[in-house]
Amino acid sequence: MVIEKQNIKPYVFDTLTHFMTEHTVDLKKPLGIAGYMSFVDTWSNPNIRAINLMSGACPKYQRGNKKIIPCKWEIRDGRLEEFAYEIEGDKVIEKPVETDCYHEVDEIVQQKLKAVSKEHPELKLFYSSMVHPKRTRVEDLERLIEETGENLLGIKVHGVLTASGPDDFNPELARAIAKSRIPLLIHTDYDSRDVPTEIKSMNDARIYVQRLNNSRDWVNFCLKYGIRAALQHGARNDKEVYRIVKSNSDQFIVGLGPVIEGQGPRMVEKTDDYVKAVFENLGPEHVVFNTDYPHNDPGEDLTRDIEKLLSSSEQEKVYHQNAEKFFGVSI
Repeated sequence: MVIEKQNIKPYVFDTLTHFMTEHTVDLKKPLGIAGYMSFVDTWSNPNIRAINLMSGACPKYQRGNKKIIPCKWEIRDGRLEEFAYEIEGDKVIEKPVETDCYHEVDEIVQQKLKAVSKEHPELKLFYSSMVHPKRTRVEDLERLIEETGENLLGIKVHGVLTASGPDDFNPELARAIAKSRIPLLIHTDYDSRDVPTEIKSMNDARIYVQRLNNSRDWVNFCLKYGIRAALQHGARNDKEVYRIVKSNSDQFIVGLGPVIEGQGPRMVEKTDDYVKAVFENLGPEHVVFNTDYPHNDPGEDLTRDIEKLLSSSEQEKVYHQNAEKFFGVSI
């Protein structure tokens, strides 16, 4: 009797997704583990085994009767200035941003992770905390590493939401991150439109901060300090950055998701097929799977695209092998 070999799909490690019950962005998809797992169920390969979770990149959370926004920029007199907010009913109190502004968020999300671990014992859960390039101190980083322990997979920096770029990064913090060997998870961006000479509108501000966070400048920053980094959003399909990544594979890896508009202004080299372009220009051995949920389009299924474009052995690399090697974890 001949027994047919079952087509067992490789397991998936989502190396970056978001997990907060509230967010300052008006998102239609549900947050939290229930919304995420419902999203996973729509994939062609729902064999999820490990997740790296973080708060919303610009979080809002509850403290007693108040809602707290720890850090958010506004346009004031043609400049981008950051504030923290306490909201109670119709009353909004504007405050200075604290140095360790994400500490309370860390505590909330890590408590949620403990609950999720009990609810989903089949999942291996990791956590990545935000750092603020200009405000986080070395002692704040040390506190984070001590409190999170081996579950700390990476350190996230989102310059667009903190109105900062690599030139704004505290050098002492950069050296401490390099010394820790914990990868920096970098939001990369780009904007092909001209930078406004004066910031008068939200559109002007977005162009400015998106240009500020281009992947080339971030890669050069990491090379300068010896920081290991996962460049998110496909490093915006920048072939020069891909050349550096391929030459420094122990230092850099590229996160794939979510699917980005290939013809828009936030792509260095325009393409009709973003996922295909990343694999053709960079190669699957330098890419890790991530969704960036819920910041993706409804019905998006990266697993379907991966299985259409890659061989079985290449799929294994993207789904989990590259991540396990780069982050030094076993799933």
